[in-house]
Amino acid sequence: MCEHCEVQAELDELGLCPRCRSMETIRELYERRRDWSPEWEAHLRRLAQRAKARLPLFEQPRKERDG
Repeated sequence: MCEHCEVQAELDELGLCPRCRSMETIRELYERRRDWSPEWEAHLRRLAQRAKARLPLFEQPRKERDG
């Protein structure tokens, strides 16, 4: 399943389908960066999954949460 659009398709080394791979702006999101640690990349992937599920990305401060 494509990392970006979640379509079942043949994937490349970045986990992208041919359609998403052909779009430079999408491809840049998934290319590995030299200075990013595996932990940072995992963190970004978790945030992306939360965004796709329309969940808050970060915890709200206590005073905002409690009203």
